Amino acid sequence: MDGHKLSPTVLWAQRKHFILLRVQVKSLEKPDFDIHESHMTFKVFGEGLSGKATYSFDLVFCEPINTEHCRVKFSENEIEFRIVKKEVSVWPRLQSSQERPPWLRVDFDHWEELSDGEEPAEGEGEEDGDVTTAGHKKPLSRERLEEIKEKQAQMISEMEKVKKEATQLWKSWSHLSITLYLF
Repeated sequence: MDGHKLSPTVLWAQRKHFILLRVQVKSLEKPDFDIHESHMTFKVFGEGLSGKATYSFDLVFCEPINTEHCRVKFSENEIEFRIVKKEVSVWPRLQSSQERPPWLRVDFDHWEELSDGEEPAEGEGEEDGDVTTAGHKKPLSRERLEEIKEKQAQMISEMEKVKKEATQLWKSWSHLSITLYLF
């Protein structure tokens, strides 16, 4: 495997003001990274998909970033980068290249759909996004919490209906298979 570079799994999501990168490597040792206006380099020894090894990647951003306001958070299983965009906008992709490397994936848990013409939700801005400076989620407003609870109740109700229909279908199919077996 000489000359073969191992890259960690990198999940990315965006808001109008920043990019969130989550580099998934466990048991981190000697993390080394440089963030520049147009690109980023990363190297770490840790445990990734290929076991304990040195993982690295180079990333050329689609648009310039503000290096002074970028933040990094280390945890047991990953390194999280909050990379602030130089201009508030929705990027069409993370990299300047049209080609997406296999180690780079969309982080659907943190993704937010916004078009360029849309305004961010109330209370959301460069410092007030869903992810705070410390990397923790902000508490939800009472209205938003009620809305989520209502949607959750609707989903549970729909799931119960589907479960009931599936059970009825299974029972009818079981009777049919027993009948055919006996026949």
